[in-house]
Amino acid sequence: MDDRSRRIAQLSSAAEGSNVPSDLVNVTKAGDWIVCGWFTPDYRHWAEQLVGDLERLSIPYHFEAVAKARGGWNVNTLQKANVVLRALKRYPGKRVILLDVDCNVQGDLSPLAQIDCDIALYFRARRRKERWYSWFRINQKASPTLLQPRSGTMLFVPTKATGELLQRWSEHSNAAQLGDDDETALANAIGSGSSLTIHCLETKWAAIVTEPNTVVLHVSAHALQLQSPKTP
Repeated sequence: MDDRSRRIAQLSSAAEGSNVPSDLVNVTKAGDWIVCGWFTPDYRHWAEQLVGDLERLSIPYHFEAVAKARGGWNVNTLQKANVVLRALKRYPGKRVILLDVDCNVQGDLSPLAQIDCDIALYFRARRRKERWYSWFRINQKASPTLLQPRSGTMLFVPTKATGELLQRWSEHSNAAQLGDDDETALANAIGSGSSLTIHCLETKWAAIVTEPNTVVLHVSAHALQLQSPKTP
């Protein structure tokens, strides 16, 4: 395990054994499901905005406050699998809806929580860019299409298959290469595993543009940070 992987593993194990007082929690109306997630100190204001949506809709939630890892945004996202493992352990028997904190919830999440599966998530299809396609225009073929798992909205049903997937996701996160993020590790975990029932979510549960039926709208705080002018 290299230094980068060791930092991620140490952060995860430290959080696992501590009671973080700054978590955002309201489980008074929890039934058989709960919304969970996590945030680093610089994302707390995003978590508080999301909590406002959930409070208005009377949706139970637990967002875990975690330390920010050195190494940039990608490294920090690699904590996600262990956050979900802790949530399922903390709330045994409950279905867990995982939400990135930089999103808005605009409606009822109970239909999402009741989907029959092991896990549910949104997949984005996109063309892979190949440099040589711009150089050679004779007998040109279409570039390959990639199916990319998106982890901003996910449902985890407490089954054996789900636990095995999360363990693989955690292992791939700890062994991540430079530039990998949580979705890279998730794709590797799905591709290297055993039997698993996956439900492909409709766009309304993981939208990036508001549409009439949007329930969860992802804002992408990271993209906004990249667009912001840097101070000297």
